[in-house]
Amino acid sequence: MEKHPYLTELINEIKQGKRIVLFPPGMMIFIAFIMLMIANTVLFFGSSLSIFLPDAETPVKATSQLASLLVLFVFVILPALMVLSGKKHFSIISFYYALALTVLSAIILLLGFTQVVSLFNTTLPLLACIAISITCLYIYNSASYRLLKEFYYLLKNPEANT
Repeated sequence: MEKHPYLTELINEIKQGKRIVLFPPGMMIFIAFIMLMIANTVLFFGSSLSIFLPDAETPVKATSQLASLLVLFVFVILPALMVLSGKKHFSIISFYYALALTVLSAIILLLGFTQVVSLFNTTLPLLACIAISITCLYIYNSASYRLLKEFYYLLKNPEANT
């Protein structure tokens, strides 16, 4: 485990009641990460449905889009809540999800080129999905995101602060 003297001092002041933190370090990057992952999931599912179900009726597409909510909850929202409750090892789920979306978007993009589909409905959203996934992977490895994970880990686990 890495030692952060600033974080250790900050956590001690918070626990002693000397300091109130309304906006923890790294929270903006964490919120950006969550928002980008949500946008990424919507783009991926929407463009994938345009390729695999081009002639489907509206109820079928709507039901398929609702399935993306379950995926979003399991791979984005739940790990984010676990990180905020001090369990920093759950963040790896979001990392592998972003990596999987990058690879799957590239594969589906190649499959889309073999079919006759419109450029606007499939290619541009999948390219945006790849770009957002790469941005999410970069954010995950940033110092701000690691600082936020360590902050909540030290805040929620008193034995780790010694």
